[in-house]
Amino acid sequence: MSLIAYSWNTVGIGASAGIFAIIGAAILMTPFNLSMYPYVIPIPLGILGIIYVVYNIIGLFTGRNSNISYIAHLGGLLFGLFYGFKKRGLAKGVTMIIAISILTLLGIIIASIIFD
Repeated sequence: MSLIAYSWNTVGIGASAGIFAIIGAAILMTPFNLSMYPYVIPIPLGILGIIYVVYNIIGLFTGRNSNISYIAHLGGLLFGLFYGFKKRGLAKGVTMIIAISILTLLGIIIASIIFD
């Protein structure tokens, strides 16, 4: 995927695409398992995954001069989602993503009301 955004002689080093593949699969396969993020707040993996997706999409379009390969993150995520869809089924996977996205939006709305 990085060849789409970068020239052929650009070097990318890291394991973040692999981590995002795990996140993509976790969104579909274990969305309600809790992750302690950032070490103190329990948050469901599905919601954490959606937040990371939104952050990376924003970064992809606004952070062109950064040293972060957002396209590699999203490529790993797509690979993980593909695996999750294969294991879970397309209909269940799409339903899960829609439900988690709605829950995430509701959480953001409620948080903005509480902390405003």
